[in-house]
Amino acid sequence: MATSACGNSNESSSSLATLAPLQAVLFDIDGTLCDSDPFHYLAFREMLLEIGYNGGVPVDEEWFVKIISGKHNDDLVAVLFPDDHERGVNSWMTRKFCLEGLRLGIKAGVAAGMSVVGLANRNPSHLLMEAEPVFLIKDYEDPKLWAALDAIDKMSGTGKTTA
Repeated sequence: MATSACGNSNESSSSLATLAPLQAVLFDIDGTLCDSDPFHYLAFREMLLEIGYNGGVPVDEEWFVKIISGKHNDDLVAVLFPDDHERGVNSWMTRKFCLEGLRLGIKAGVAAGMSVVGLANRNPSHLLMEAEPVFLIKDYEDPKLWAALDAIDKMSGTGKTTA
């Protein structure tokens, strides 16, 4: 019996075969198929600058990795705003929207007070609309999404978004 570098035998690594037939496979693509940390770093740096965190001095990537990366929102609010939880929550919620393709996901986002854009690439539009998203898009290249992002940028004076 061969042993892998991790100390696992070939027999134990093939134990997934005992699960056949599989009904579903779940995996988290962030960190597996893509790495969103660079985007999160840029977004946090910009948001924290806008609200005057750190005396208006931009945070660096090393600080982001140590303090922010991988933490849940509630934990981040406690770390970034230890004396003003309400300000922290408001900073998050007024700068967030989510894209969601499941009716229950849309309902959860709406219930959390977020603006939710429904992604109608799989589920029927009429079912998604019952969950009350701001609007529906067919995919991430939908002109409605980019028009909304451009409008947000114009309102904030950044003018950064391009399709």
